[in-house]
Amino acid sequence: MQQTTLAIHLDNQPSLNNYYPANTYTQQVIDKLNQELSQPCQYYLLTGNSGCGKTHLLKAYCMQAYHRRCYIPCKQLAKYQPDLLEGLTDHLICLDDIEYLLGNSSWEKALFKLFIQTKCTLLMSATTSEPARKVLLPDLKSRLSACLHVKISPLNEQEQRQALAYRAQSRGIILSEKLLQWLQHNAPRSNHALFGLLDHLDQYCLTNQCKPNLNILQKLMETLNKHHPDD
Repeated sequence: MQQTTLAIHLDNQPSLNNYYPANTYTQQVIDKLNQELSQPCQYYLLTGNSGCGKTHLLKAYCMQAYHRRCYIPCKQLAKYQPDLLEGLTDHLICLDDIEYLLGNSSWEKALFKLFIQTKCTLLMSATTSEPARKVLLPDLKSRLSACLHVKISPLNEQEQRQALAYRAQSRGIILSEKLLQWLQHNAPRSNHALFGLLDHLDQYCLTNQCKPNLNILQKLMETLNKHHPDD
């Protein structure tokens, strides 16, 4: 029986250079992971609220890895069969939002096999602070509990504004304080939405060879709301 192939697109934007840490602790975590991820058979679990940057970090570490690596969003993975995790030979495997696989005995067995049958480094993330509580398989529960747990701090309003400016500047875009405040007060407050809008702004300015202004932001917001009215 032919194994299903999971099509995953890993864009080239997330990097450690354009990740804005909330505080010194988060930066120390990043530096520590940067040193340790080159070692085989290490297991890490990043936890934190939605939008705190876990996905960005997983993609960034995946992009910078020198060896074979893969990034797998478990929310999407859960729609397929558990045999997709069989036979992975990557040195670094990044599993994002693993809570979508937990509480399902078939997926838990597949995840446990990944722990014991591959000589890889696992970098995982979960929105819930203690994902092991959802686990049905005792052996997997103990494995997850033994991982190095790292809590990623969310950005407050001022830090989020600084992160927006930082991300924009890394793309060659200078946003005034007025534009930054407008974005925060008029766009959805999540980092995902704000950084997504910044992506559209960057593309618009490149295509039209212009600088960002309030009229452009308002146009983009109107266009995006028409296509994604529930966002």
